[in-house]
Amino acid sequence: ERALSDAEIPAAWNVAEAIGYPFGPFVRLLLLTACRRGEIAGLRWSEIDLDQSTITIPSERYKTGRTLVVPLSRMTRQVIDDLPHFTEGDFVFSTTGGRRPISGFSKMMERFDAALAKHCKCEGVAPFDFDPHDLRRTVRTNMSALRLPPHIAEACLGHVVTGIQKHYDRWTYLDEKGEAFELWAGKVERLINPGSNVERLPRRRATR
Repeated sequence: ERALSDAEIPAAWNVAEAIGYPFGPFVRLLLLTACRRGEIAGLRWSEIDLDQSTITIPSERYKTGRTLVVPLSRMTRQVIDDLPHFTEGDFVFSTTGGRRPISGFSKMMERFDAALAKHCKCEGVAPFDFDPHDLRRTVRTNMSALRLPPHIAEACLGHVVTGIQKHYDRWTYLDEKGEAFELWAGKVERLINPGSNVERLPRRRATR
């Protein structure tokens, strides 16, 4: 029931690097894309379009029963580019050569929490733990902090529009979501590399 603070985000990011594949980059993608745990755990390479820089979660795997398209920031692309490819199956996060997706999240979080506690002690950061869904809440909270319009932030999370807008607004907001995720990735990068003076520019709008 909370969002990670600006001090906690880099701690979680750095521990994810120390943990390594598969759970480390899995946590990083949750933080960068605001997707649900199951959506990224079951991610397939066939759902990633590197030419268009998108992840497409098909309707049968998405909570609302609709297809979700998630634009990839440059930082998210870097995480994906570093992932291993398997010859035995299509799953991105797998301990069975791609044949089956990762599972056993309770044990993985126990391992992550232990590493996080050790990291916090070494770095003098107040100890904390989190649930994977807290990362989704973290993204949404920070999009408000970044002054993004609420309907764009909600679209980034794939929330269904309600009321009269649901019937009349058929725009996908794909370009706007891309700009929002790029802004969010820029903040994450500034938090983990405070001396980098990173400034991210909006993505060029594509022709539909």
